[in-house]
Amino acid sequence: MSENAVKEIIRKAIADAEFRRDLGQDFAEIIDQYNLTDEEKAALKSIDWSKPLLNDDIRDSKWVHIYKQSLDE
Repeated sequence: MSENAVKEIIRKAIADAEFRRDLGQDFAEIIDQYNLTDEEKAALKSIDWSKPLLNDDIRDSKWVHIYKQSLDE
């Protein structure tokens, strides 16, 4: 799992409204710049990038569950 890349994307999306907007508009193009698994890409895609991110949005997103599963491996 590319945990650091996922965290970087989330942190950047929280701090940078333009990056977040770009994720909503050009998701595949931006995400392809990172070394992510298909599961990570799907999890990040499940987040609604069109609105400001709140901790609850991230906590409930699929990527958190994937990350927790990876810790058990």
